[in-house]
Amino acid sequence: GGRGICFHGGKCMEEEDGGWGCDCLAIGKDQAWAGKHCEFQADDWCEGKDDKGNTVFCANGGKCKKGETHHGCLCEKGWYGDHCEFRADGFPTNSTPRSRTQKQKVVILFSFVVLIVVCIVCGAAIITKKVASPANGKGVEAEGGDEVELGPNVEII
Repeated sequence: GGRGICFHGGKCMEEEDGGWGCDCLAIGKDQAWAGKHCEFQADDWCEGKDDKGNTVFCANGGKCKKGETHHGCLCEKGWYGDHCEFRADGFPTNSTPRSRTQKQKVVILFSFVVLIVVCIVCGAAIITKKVASPANGKGVEAEGGDEVELGPNVEII
């Protein structure tokens, strides 16, 4: 297989089994990224390593189980998984329902503003056309509502 992808500055490295993984510790603990591809922001680093020799961590507010060397976290409400990496509501961690709702609101608001602008422009064009020319467009309206046709050499003062 080919090389893997490492996120957030993780360093790609060959694993003992010939596969590829990421060295997230190369980023530095102040950055605190973890996972096979350094895709999870680690909130707590646990003692020991997992059965594959990976550094153990907890994400999304999870805390390491004290006194246990295997990976396992006490997860905050709404999260689960060995590292608290999965949302209990089933939504991906990078796409919350709130962010989708915000995007929908922006699209609806933008569409509404465009519709109002189009209506204003059309209304202004209709009003301008009615004011600028009388009913048949060949003359001017005189007092009393009669239309007077103008010749080519006539000016209105």
